[in-house]
Amino acid sequence: MKFTYTKTPALDPLTKEKSAIYRPLIPIDLKADSKWFSEEYGSYLDALIDSRADRNIAPLEIAELLQIDLSGIDPIETRGIEGGSVETFYTVLSFKIGGHSYDAPMGFGKSFPMILLGGSGFFDNWKINLDYPKDFELKRK
Repeated sequence: MKFTYTKTPALDPLTKEKSAIYRPLIPIDLKADSKWFSEEYGSYLDALIDSRADRNIAPLEIAELLQIDLSGIDPIETRGIEGGSVETFYTVLSFKIGGHSYDAPMGFGKSFPMILLGGSGFFDNWKINLDYPKDFELKRK
């Protein structure tokens, strides 16, 4: 499956001039119990492929929308690149990417700004060919 990078406006940190960042965003679908997110809400979720992320993580609000009961799960402290930590609740969900379904762990935490697809749960299931900033291709392992 081929995807194009998503062009996002940005400021160059050195020159302070307007520029762009190209991000590998893909549409994904998630299922906790019986319904896919897309069936319930009529849209897919945007997720950032992040080679620096050790695991899949998402905002806590996504767990609430999927009605996932996290009350019986012990949180794990997850540390970000900036050094802060977030209580993260991990559970296994069904993922669907381009019609391919599989189960993988997903962590949910309060301070995550978006869904990040990382090493455990994404990179161990997909081979990725990057042609930055044009496009990228995913193939199931």
